[in-house]
Amino acid sequence: DRRQRQMCIRDSINSRIIVSAGHIRPIKQFILIPQIFSLIGNENKDWQWYIYGDGSEEEILKLKVEIAKYKLQDKIILKGRSKNMDEVYSSASLYVLTSRQEGLPTVLLEAQLHGLPCVSFDIETGPDEIIDNGFNGYLVSPYDVQAMANSIRDLLKNHDKRKLFSKNTRSIYDKFDFDNSIIKWKSVIRQCCNMNVNENGEIK
Repeated sequence: DRRQRQMCIRDSINSRIIVSAGHIRPIKQFILIPQIFSLIGNENKDWQWYIYGDGSEEEILKLKVEIAKYKLQDKIILKGRSKNMDEVYSSASLYVLTSRQEGLPTVLLEAQLHGLPCVSFDIETGPDEIIDNGFNGYLVSPYDVQAMANSIRDLLKNHDKRKLFSKNTRSIYDKFDFDNSIIKWKSVIRQCCNMNVNENGEIK
């Protein structure tokens, strides 16, 4: 259940894995990750940064070239698309969003629902609806690579703060009222599909 999953996730705050996920394209700015990690990697040698998602061969090659430029091939790992993001979030200690534009970033919601502290650029829409700066993560001035590195460094070096931020992600349930949202989505499905949906969300 929800409590057991959060207990499990809090244990994973001991891992040494940073996660980012999304379609590999310019708007996501994964290309900044090697530069960011180069600023903190030497003092956090046991950490790795996993990037999940697919993209065009051209964009993936650009990212690989940038990773090689900073000699971080064994630290920044392109994992491709995952069929089990629950497992991905559960094995990580931190989620980082580098996008220059989002609507409501579902990856941040998913990460917080799994108890992950998050660091994100404070772009115009989205992240500040989910991250309470200094409470369950950090919001960073847009595209400030050094500031992003500093915020990540703070959490990598401070296990107690990661654990506290992870605990504070519980507030996301109250903020977004997910149980009520599920009821609304079931109603939409009924209306659009003219079908009956049982209490488990299954079409009857």
